[in-house]
Amino acid sequence: MKNSKNNPFQVVRNAVNTIFANKAILFPFSIILFTQFLILEICFFIPQYPLVEFFGPIIRAFYSEQYLHYPANLLLLPQLCQIAQIPVFIFLSSYCIGFAVSIIAAINEGKPVEVKKLARDTFGQYIHLVLATLLTYLLVTGGFKIFQLVYERALEIRSTSGKFFLLKMSVIQGAPYINLLISVFFSALMAYLIPIIILEKKKIIAALIGNFKTFFKAPFFTFSIIFIPSIFYVPVLLLRHNLSTIATFPELSVILIILSLFILFIIDSIVYTSLTTYYLVKKEDK
Repeated sequence: MKNSKNNPFQVVRNAVNTIFANKAILFPFSIILFTQFLILEICFFIPQYPLVEFFGPIIRAFYSEQYLHYPANLLLLPQLCQIAQIPVFIFLSSYCIGFAVSIIAAINEGKPVEVKKLARDTFGQYIHLVLATLLTYLLVTGGFKIFQLVYERALEIRSTSGKFFLLKMSVIQGAPYINLLISVFFSALMAYLIPIIILEKKKIIAALIGNFKTFFKAPFFTFSIIFIPSIFYVPVLLLRHNLSTIATFPELSVILIILSLFILFIIDSIVYTSLTTYYLVKKEDK
């Protein structure tokens, strides 16, 4: 790996080159992707036997009978997948991302990538990885909840012109992109937590302290490292925002989920390769 300068674009570019040169980095992220597709498949076939025997009563209780039939079942699919992926994110993604950090560190040090050994070493920090991911999830979700209050307040604005109307439309039309920025901001705030847990073998509290020290030395730089790859998610937001198209073609919701999973796979691999590489370079410079 080449040493990265304090240029976020250069760091991201180096990360992409590193991934192309070392495909092993993608293995942990592929596990996450495979699991997400498995969840999508299960959610897609919920209206069918035998899954409907178990999930049918749950769907009827929380939604209605119509969501067990076409086309309403496809319109509900994104929400079901999102709910199902929460435990996957906390309990599986946390480990896989830590595993990826271990692989990146081995490559950076010129060591052979011994998958089994690195997997075992990563598992030794599993509890702290889960706690780190849970904390990040709670922060991001909290940010979404706060913005939801702002969004609901904007809906109450009755002005049809002037600055208040402009504010209302900015919040309503910009909601998906504001949520993306919220996610990027809180992810940046906790960006070095998992790398420190893996690379320094720190427990959650010590890792938190180290994370904040590293983040506040270069907050905008860290934000940029995460924001630059996240731009690739904007096309998905544009398509999702076009509700009329999705209502006309319910199958589009399935296509959007598949597209978003692939894009997130790319984003996550670039982001964590960038963060880990940057942290290792800074560590070597001390």
